[in-house]
Amino acid sequence: MINVGVIGAGGIAGAHLPAYAALDGVQVVALCDKDPARARGEGRDIQINVETGGGTAVQAKAYTDYHELVADPEIDVVDICLPTFLHADVAVAALEAGKHVLCEKPMALTVAECDRMLAAAEKSGRILMVAHCIRFWPEYLALKAEIESGKLGKLL
Repeated sequence: MINVGVIGAGGIAGAHLPAYAALDGVQVVALCDKDPARARGEGRDIQINVETGGGTAVQAKAYTDYHELVADPEIDVVDICLPTFLHADVAVAALEAGKHVLCEKPMALTVAECDRMLAAAEKSGRILMVAHCIRFWPEYLALKAEIESGKLGKLL
């Protein structure tokens, strides 16, 4: 089982949480947000920290400090769903704590911040992935296959 901790319970987390709930072998075990109510998953279609009720039930620890979440030994992967200006510091902290990291796009605000994240991933031996999800959408996969087939000629 892969245990995920999601940091940031705002808008984009609303796409990530149902995706995790649909995966076999993956579970969200922690949710972090500076707003305690959002850290508990209140106001979500995916029900966090409930055993019954509508939607998909997810049992997760609630954190309001990301440092505590990245220190949690139960967590394998940290999913960063925060505003971009926070990505670098949180990703580096998670990587230094030995966690794999999925980071929302854009990766960071500066090349220096991106380089710092990449260096932390290299040093830790952990995976750092930026969630450029569009490349996995069916329309883009079909376009990629069409281009690779050569049927349309050389791409200019």
